[in-house]
Amino acid sequence: DGYDFQTFTTKDGLIDNLIRVIIEDSKGNLWFGTDNGISKLPIHSYGHHEIIFENYTIKDGLSNNAVQAIIEDDKGIIWIGTDGGLSRIESAKNDTSEITFKNYTINDGLFNNMVLSIMQDDNKNLWIGYDGGGLSVLKFQDEERYLFSIKHYDIYEKIGNYRIRAILEDN
Repeated sequence: DGYDFQTFTTKDGLIDNLIRVIIEDSKGNLWFGTDNGISKLPIHSYGHHEIIFENYTIKDGLSNNAVQAIIEDDKGIIWIGTDGGLSRIESAKNDTSEITFKNYTINDGLFNNMVLSIMQDDNKNLWIGYDGGGLSVLKFQDEERYLFSIKHYDIYEKIGNYRIRAILEDN
């Protein structure tokens, strides 16, 4: 069928064998969200005999180790939804540089710290779905994607549930 599959486990350096979410970013890196943090498989590791994962946890600044969602926005910024809020990768000068995280929690205006889903709409806003808190829309003030405002939608009366696992934009 033309496809090659490769299995990765903790023996290969993956941070956990239970994977909740996988994305490929615009540079070709793979990101794996788990209950024990996030693993990045840099594109330069593909096809080599030795696979080298980069692993990040709360010790590195991630808002929580339980990762539920990962997206890359139109600016190439990686956003990570966790059981402890929303994390954004703040700095990554090149593929080998150390990254840092900027975290958003209820203290910054999120409705709930249990972020289950993230979606960027056509207007470049981020929609956040929670486990027990409905939806929020994050609007940004400039090209650097610094938070400007948060609007919450209490949707329980409309759909009878606060757990938002996926968000899609209807055009």
